[in-house]
Amino acid sequence: MSGQPAWDPSSPYVPGRGFSGPAPVTQTQPPPPPPQGDRNPAGWVTLAIITIIVVVGLVVWLVVRGPGTSPPDRPAAGAAQPSAKTCPTYPTPSPVPSISAGRVTGGLLSYPRLPAPWSAPQVIFRTPYTISSNWQWIATEKSPSGEPIWVSGVEIGELTSGDGLPMPADAHELVLDCILGTYETAVARTYVASRAMQVSNRPAWFVEAHLTFDKPGIKAKGETVLLVLVRTDPDSTSMFFASIPDGNPTHLADARTAMAGLQVT
Repeated sequence: MSGQPAWDPSSPYVPGRGFSGPAPVTQTQPPPPPPQGDRNPAGWVTLAIITIIVVVGLVVWLVVRGPGTSPPDRPAAGAAQPSAKTCPTYPTPSPVPSISAGRVTGGLLSYPRLPAPWSAPQVIFRTPYTISSNWQWIATEKSPSGEPIWVSGVEIGELTSGDGLPMPADAHELVLDCILGTYETAVARTYVASRAMQVSNRPAWFVEAHLTFDKPGIKAKGETVLLVLVRTDPDSTSMFFASIPDGNPTHLADARTAMAGLQVT
């Protein structure tokens, strides 16, 4: 008759298998019963010791594990799991390069400053991956109290290093995915262009896409985005990004002019 595997609370927990233990003990023939009236003190002592070991082991296991909890290395049912895609949180504000010589700078990249009605260049920390960004904008929709609630925007900035960000040809889709996550609504995109380019003889990648969305409180249902990632030096990547709501062709033309004037400083 096969015996049951012994349980050792000091053995590690193995997912899918439980607590490991020594190999099962097999008995081929049960020992003969002791003669009637035989007290066999040695046998009783052995049995008492075994019982104490089992009880102590069970108590230790319950204290370590705790009643009603999941075993180690296995999350409780329904526990939140990491998402497949992780966008970096907005970084703590850091010094932004000065704006001079009629150019707006972010990282080692710059574009010719756009004139009014575009705003003066301003610091922006909203875009994922950027650690040093400036932007210009024009309000395209306002609240009843006159506050801008939707804009045309042109932004330039340095991307974080240390996130394992690959070269522009491989990074553009990840960066765009994370930027669109800031829209706080479902966004569909149609690619118009996606190709390699150069900026000041540095490798770069350009993407143009048209977005469609239905955001409560916003009249615009779509816009054009322009994204350029530039490997400004072997250890640095900078970004140019523009988003222009539909129905604003002059704003879009200005954004294309800014993009055409990109330079590595």
